[in-house]
Amino acid sequence: MGGAASYFENMTPAQKMYQWTFAVSIPQMHMYSQRELEIYGTVSSGDTEYDRALALEPVKMAGVTIARMLEWWKLGLRNEIVLLHPEKDAPVIFNIVRDVIQSWYNEASKNPSMPDIPLEHLQVMDDFAKAVYEIAKFHFAKDTSNLSFFDQMQVDPISPLGQLENHFKKVETAFSSAPYRSAFDDIVAIVNNQAKRNWRG
Repeated sequence: MGGAASYFENMTPAQKMYQWTFAVSIPQMHMYSQRELEIYGTVSSGDTEYDRALALEPVKMAGVTIARMLEWWKLGLRNEIVLLHPEKDAPVIFNIVRDVIQSWYNEASKNPSMPDIPLEHLQVMDDFAKAVYEIAKFHFAKDTSNLSFFDQMQVDPISPLGQLENHFKKVETAFSSAPYRSAFDDIVAIVNNQAKRNWRG
């Protein structure tokens, strides 16, 4: 059990974004990537209207990573991405995305001239986090300072990877009235200031 706790605690925010999974509902047409559609194709009934209605039908999916949600978000999906367990998943997802953005801010602060800050991707993450926050702010745990790691994450420590959504515990929650704030704007300011310095020579 200690080993499992250590494994989760030592994950970076970026690793969590690509490895932790959640349950969502998404229109069937977005279940597969463009690459998968190119390889396997699609099935048609011969009735265009029926096929369209079926493609838009919401489908429940488990094992969806935040990275996958961000791909959908970048494609323009907004209301179509529905968290099936918002009360427990939204705070976790928000905190992970926020921490990834914060990590980039920390790096940019140390090295303002770093050439590979992915502003476009961070903008997508920031927009996504802002939307998730509107759900998460109703479900943040009240005070986790005295709780164990697994109690903070509201999960059963014996949960297998990819099955976290099925093993959450009850944790008292509180509404957060604080407005959304991330480090993205600060990252943009760092990049712009560095660009001005470079221009001035």
